[in-house]
Amino acid sequence: MSRRLSHKFTADEEYIHGEIARSGPGTLLLALQIEHMTGKSVNER
Repeated sequence: MSRRLSHKFTADEEYIHGEIARSGPGTLLLALQIEHMTGKSVNER
């Protein structure tokens, strides 16, 4: 997943590989699913 997200910011495979090797073990990914959201529509001027 980290590799797929990295491709949104750069296409440099060598850079991506280096960053994942260095930072990958400390990376935490969370998947959030919003079940219900409320809010008031705001009219800005």
